[in-house]
Amino acid sequence: MKKLIVLVASLAVSGVFAATTGELILSGLVNTVFSITVTADPAASSLDIEGGENATKVATVAEQSNNPGGYKIRVSSDNGGKLINNTNANSFLSYQISYGGGSNLQPSVSATTVKTVASLASPANANSDVTISFTGKSDALGGTYSDRLVFEISAP
Repeated sequence: MKKLIVLVASLAVSGVFAATTGELILSGLVNTVFSITVTADPAASSLDIEGGENATKVATVAEQSNNPGGYKIRVSSDNGGKLINNTNANSFLSYQISYGGGSNLQPSVSATTVKTVASLASPANANSDVTISFTGKSDALGGTYSDRLVFEISAP
């Protein structure tokens, strides 16, 4: 019986001591955004194959990100930086692009980084122009010369 009284007494005493503080954790989530939109200029589909182009604007790329660690833009080319005749693949010309006023480069089949933003203090909404340059091919065969560029945005 003594053990029962001691047990009841200890339970009664422990209930008297309630916590003097409590905590509540508040949080919310903002999803990380990486978004890219490519808008072609009319010049993109009317390149002067015979006369050539020199820093001709062919597109504007809209970049959006809220990643504190920044973002990078990469570009790849289906034809490795060549405008190829649609009826004769042996008739082509090489070209270079500039992204956002950067150096000219010949795009490759593998994605190449053309812009890096190291960090963001606030969300980014940037536009970058894409220009093309190439020497004309006065003896070009008839037909459409084309290539497809793919732009991607991701964490650096």
